[in-house]
Amino acid sequence: MKNWAWLLIVLGSIGPATAADWPQWRHDAMRSGATEESLPDRLSLQWRVALGRPDPAYDHQYRMCADVTYAPIIGNGTVFIPSNVSDEVLAVDLETGALRWRTVVGGPVRFAPIYDAGRVYFTSDDGFLYCIDARNGKLIWRTRGAPEELPDARMLINGRFVSRWPARGAPVLCEGVIYFGAGIWPEEGAYVVAVDAATGKVLWRSNALSLVKDGMCDHGKNYDLALPPHGYTAVFGDRVAVCSGRTLAAWFDRRSGRMDPYTSFYVKYTPPRGTWYVAGNENVWVQGGNWFAVHPGYLPPKPDELQDMVVPLIWSAKEPEAALACLSLRPFLRSDRPEELVANGGYENLYSEPVFTQDTAYASVYDDPAKYLLLRGRTFVRFRPMDKIVAYDLTRPRWSVGGDAADSGKKPRGKIGTVEFPVKWELKTPLRVLAKAGDRLVVGGVDRIALLDIPSPGETPNMSWDAPIEGNPVHVAVADGKLVVATDKGDVDCFGGGTTSDTAARLAVETTDRRATSYTAVLGWGDGQSAVEAIRRPNVRVVVLERDEKMVAAARATLAAKGIAARRVHVVPVSAETIVTPYWAETVIVNDATTFGTRDDTVRKAVSLLRPLTGRLELTGLDGASVRRIVAGRDDFR
Repeated sequence: MKNWAWLLIVLGSIGPATAADWPQWRHDAMRSGATEESLPDRLSLQWRVALGRPDPAYDHQYRMCADVTYAPIIGNGTVFIPSNVSDEVLAVDLETGALRWRTVVGGPVRFAPIYDAGRVYFTSDDGFLYCIDARNGKLIWRTRGAPEELPDARMLINGRFVSRWPARGAPVLCEGVIYFGAGIWPEEGAYVVAVDAATGKVLWRSNALSLVKDGMCDHGKNYDLALPPHGYTAVFGDRVAVCSGRTLAAWFDRRSGRMDPYTSFYVKYTPPRGTWYVAGNENVWVQGGNWFAVHPGYLPPKPDELQDMVVPLIWSAKEPEAALACLSLRPFLRSDRPEELVANGGYENLYSEPVFTQDTAYASVYDDPAKYLLLRGRTFVRFRPMDKIVAYDLTRPRWSVGGDAADSGKKPRGKIGTVEFPVKWELKTPLRVLAKAGDRLVVGGVDRIALLDIPSPGETPNMSWDAPIEGNPVHVAVADGKLVVATDKGDVDCFGGGTTSDTAARLAVETTDRRATSYTAVLGWGDGQSAVEAIRRPNVRVVVLERDEKMVAAARATLAAKGIAARRVHVVPVSAETIVTPYWAETVIVNDATTFGTRDDTVRKAVSLLRPLTGRLELTGLDGASVRRIVAGRDDFR
């Protein structure tokens, strides 16, 4: 079933980023989640844009699911929304919710874009970093994540026909340079790239993540590993932190591209698990429930009993050199869960997701440490209610002396030491901290969004405003007195001090199931009829391979106007040199016999796409005599 409506296009000028903007995910390059911009005392729903259910790559694993829903940002009066369903960025007027423009690219846009100086930057599974004009969505430049000498290669990844090197390391902007990552199979190349934001010129490209020597440790022995970029990249000082899903982030020198020493620590149950983003401030960074110092100078002096302390991340009798090197650069501070629970076999762990200012971390936590444990195999994304919100004083870190550590032979190794923070205040509530706006926290839970007044010393926190929403709030952005909330249901709501707008964009949204059981390949868009007819069959996805760039743009526009999402009909530009993986299409329809150059080459490619034994080939773009002549001379066509 589809909902159809006209789109209202709003024209206007869009200028440089201002202090009131929310220009990238969690506001800034450190992903702090905090802004000085304040919100009105009373808010009401001004508009809602319903985008339909998102299509994340890894919703079965909460530490990998970086794109569980749409992640909006705000720049100069416009909300920019990425889509992993329709492969586009939408620009929506902040005041009214009316659609300004939409730009479709060659693959899912899984991560929040960036706004700066009248431009919007974003990455896609088609392997590119894009720079477009914030006024109209027109392309300024695009830069590939993988080296240019690698071929244009396409394959099915997470149900979409995209680049062999999708850009899954989200872009981050700092001092005129954008950092992002590409590649998911390290043996074929995993890359971290620094790009000049003005020109798109590659400043450096590192493949160090493709193979990390001695990057993990098991029972005192080191092993190699690889770290494909996945999740939100961040910048702390002169270093870039590149996430890789469930392992800890890797760190690179911003200017040279040189990778710092790396270890994932012990690989079984005890390592500090990573997740799809890093957040922090100038002194502290957090990933997946583990708190680290950005630099060793943040540590307080050790008490006498901890002079020979044991770091609770190293369980081998002989401490690995890589681990010691990592901890000397960015010392471990603490974990959300106590150490007696670290070695529980068969469990993952949940974690807090703090919001940072320079002196305070605001985190939603559990009272019972056992609640952090999660049985393996039950890792689907859930937005669980918490027990309380705690404000930690980051200006007064202090050592906490834990129990005795022993090696695998049960020999004593010394005391365990962690760094804790004094608690400024706490509030019992199931709501999760989402952001800080001025002197308030934005918090939310099931079907609810709220504002929490941050108390002065000696006072208690107060929930000053709340409102119903549909679903769980996941991402928020604050700018110009507006609160924009994206939910797991696919809605983007805007709350402000004004009145409800009746001009918000009403997009044609497909509500069909996103899981495909078969694929149809269409070579050449033609009049589009064969592609549209193909999706009438249940659970079929269509991939259109088109050699004409203008036809690609026209086909995408036609599908968008009809409300047919790119996840259902994906139009991909190809050439004679494009490499496409074989054996995935149940049906191949050839509308254009020159899609891959000559007729012979096109038919050869078409046959290679077919599933063995059950595949069906429809050569509508060739006459019978041509088909017989081509097939007669090719044993592999019979």
